[in-house]
Amino acid sequence: MEVLRSAILSEIQALVHVFRQDYVKLKSTQLQGLASLRVHVYQWTDLADFESQTVLRPFLDIVRNENTTGPLTRTAMESVCTILQAYESSTTSTSGLSMQYALSDVVDAVTQCRFQETDPESDQYVLLMVVRVLDMVMQCRDATRQLHAGTMWHVVESLYGISRSYETQIPSVLRSLATESLHRLMRIVFTPTSSPSSPATSTAASLDTRILAFLVQKVWYC
Repeated sequence: MEVLRSAILSEIQALVHVFRQDYVKLKSTQLQGLASLRVHVYQWTDLADFESQTVLRPFLDIVRNENTTGPLTRTAMESVCTILQAYESSTTSTSGLSMQYALSDVVDAVTQCRFQETDPESDQYVLLMVVRVLDMVMQCRDATRQLHAGTMWHVVESLYGISRSYETQIPSVLRSLATESLHRLMRIVFTPTSSPSSPATSTAASLDTRILAFLVQKVWYC
């Protein structure tokens, strides 16, 4: 629990530092959300208090805010990655439904993030963090299998879009990383589950069909 507490507090401090150093135009509610979370984290005494949706919400609010700069969006995504890793290493009880809704929020925020363009290098780093966060979500395998097919489809679309992009500002290394992540996702989706009647199985079946139809369409029009 202390590892998780320390990780959250550290990431709050990192974001506050970027706020003060790089950007001051966001609404005060963004900083208030981080400040409120910090107070709660100090007060929580049980691992069950560290509800993942509550913890991640202030960071994802920054990712979703289209008025942020690339560096701030990037830092928020880095924080999300670090916190997800802390949940994974702290306890196995964070898998399954306890992380399902938080991961859905993460996918929604990251795949639809908008930010003010700063410079090409900084903006590329944001796209790199999009790939990294989605890859981190997939590492939470037990929870990932519980995600709605529509949520997983957003991951597929985002990774495919980056991997197949021919825009000059997206380097080949980034496209390769997105391709590798997409391959890992395919292995997760198409790996049979141990319980054929579980809700995760029906979700996977729905996603399987959608992905196959998508790939056939892409091959057909090549």
